[in-house]
Amino acid sequence: MNLLVTCARNLEPETKNEIGKILGEVGDQEPEILNVGMRGILLVKTSIETSRIIEWVKDKVVELIDVRENNEYQYCKIEGSKHIRMNDIPSSIHEFSKESRYAIICHSGVRSAMVCEYLLNLGYDVVNVRGGIDQWAEKIDKSVKRY
Repeated sequence: MNLLVTCARNLEPETKNEIGKILGEVGDQEPEILNVGMRGILLVKTSIETSRIIEWVKDKVVELIDVRENNEYQYCKIEGSKHIRMNDIPSSIHEFSKESRYAIICHSGVRSAMVCEYLLNLGYDVVNVRGGIDQWAEKIDKSVKRY
């Protein structure tokens, strides 16, 4: 997933490093600065591991949004998550607040990355959960069914 940040066109290396440190607070990995384009757009890759997101969910730092299909969500879910199917995100945008932070999860992290890109482009504070509910079931909560 890429995060777009508007910035000056000609950044000094120290400035890029400082931006990377600030954005590192979004996820659990060092953000990778991909490109500073002609128009001053900084592309940064960001996502978060399931091991870190559990703390954020418990502390209510983020709201966990599950974008899987209905049958997937009924089969297994993370307690406290909110279910909004990926295809329903545009028509459910009124359920999001630009003052809140969201962690988006799906089965493996692919659909949630697409949803994150969409929401980021609309100005929402979102982070993709790498590995999705499959990794959650494997590493965090073994009672969550895998498929």
